[in-house]
Amino acid sequence: MSRVMYKQRSPLQYYSFIFRNWTPSLATWGVGVGAGALLFLSVTPLVRREVLSKIPGVRQQFYIPYHTRVQISFARLRATIQTIPPLPTNPSDTSKRSTH
Repeated sequence: MSRVMYKQRSPLQYYSFIFRNWTPSLATWGVGVGAGALLFLSVTPLVRREVLSKIPGVRQQFYIPYHTRVQISFARLRATIQTIPPLPTNPSDTSKRSTH
């Protein structure tokens, strides 16, 4: 009757076996998580400008010209300044202050 004999492996053989078996799964999950993160962050101007506008296949979809970005920034700044209520000229006169 035959007997089962286990052959001891070196640490290099052991880790190469594990690495070879897990690499395809980890690569697939990594690509999926990376694509999901880019999809989730694609509304962020920083990601659009620094990442998505430099990928050749999607450059036209996410590219924003520089002069348009500056105009958008100034428009947002103007809108923000217009929403700030003015301070009263007399500090003791609180009737003109907004109650936000």
